[in-house]
Amino acid sequence: MAATLLLAGLLGFTTVAGVAHIYLGRTRRGIIIMVVAVGVVVSGAVLTVAALPEVPDPTSTLDDFVAPLLVVVAAAAVYVGFVAWSIYDAGRLHRAYNVAVDDTGRAPW
Repeated sequence: MAATLLLAGLLGFTTVAGVAHIYLGRTRRGIIIMVVAVGVVVSGAVLTVAALPEVPDPTSTLDDFVAPLLVVVAAAAVYVGFVAWSIYDAGRLHRAYNVAVDDTGRAPW
């Protein structure tokens, strides 16, 4: 029981968000989480590129790169928060799964 929870947490933390949900049998939820995670990463990359100056010239200052840096920090914060929620949700699903198996002898989904 603890090994499964540890494995689900490690999958969620070290790989793409949603893999732990697929491992726990919630394939649709896992795929949706994967799509959202990839969307956050792609959106962050696109917004960062859009915020960069057109052609940095030799007289560019650090102020020219503050907006892209803020976009990267914001996107990273959103991604880390989303991954943390995904790990929490996988742990919650793991506990619900084990309670159902203990009570009924069958998987809940």
